[in-house]
Amino acid sequence: AVTVLTMMITPFVIASSRGIEALFLKSTFHREGRGGRWPEEEEKRDHLLIIGYGVNGRNVAAAARQAGLPYEVIEMNPDTVRAEQAKGEPLHYGDAIHETVLRRAGAQQARVAVIAINDAVSARRITRSLRNLNRQAAIIVRTPYVTEICPLRASGADEVVSEEFETSIEIIGRVLERYQLDRE
Repeated sequence: AVTVLTMMITPFVIASSRGIEALFLKSTFHREGRGGRWPEEEEKRDHLLIIGYGVNGRNVAAAARQAGLPYEVIEMNPDTVRAEQAKGEPLHYGDAIHETVLRRAGAQQARVAVIAINDAVSARRITRSLRNLNRQAAIIVRTPYVTEICPLRASGADEVVSEEFETSIEIIGRVLERYQLDRE
């Protein structure tokens, strides 16, 4: 009986999934969930928005902190968010593919957004959402693959940094130095 009932309601749940997701993202349960409560809404302007707090995201945040630039970070790992929030870092728990999460981090008023995640499909979705929310922001996306440069640019990225390409340039430069040739 449970199986039949589940099969009957599944199409209706799928059809209304966007609405259910929106309600969940607005709920207190989500905001106060595993990643901690979102700070009270304050006007964020002209800041750097960093999406992903892995090695690249941490380095960008450290450079921003050192330069005195205001920044906000969106991260999906709740343990990382909790630990970094305890240190005073402006990390927010959430999946940046959701426009609600981007809005809470002030994406509409950010001057620059850096997307430093590994997932190419999510990076494209986030880029499109960011571009829709903020036409003026410079969007810089890190990607592991050269093949993602064109799709990310088509999604609205201003600059795409491909690890494959940048690594090969660095290797070539080091080879040339070994042969005592000028890098340029």
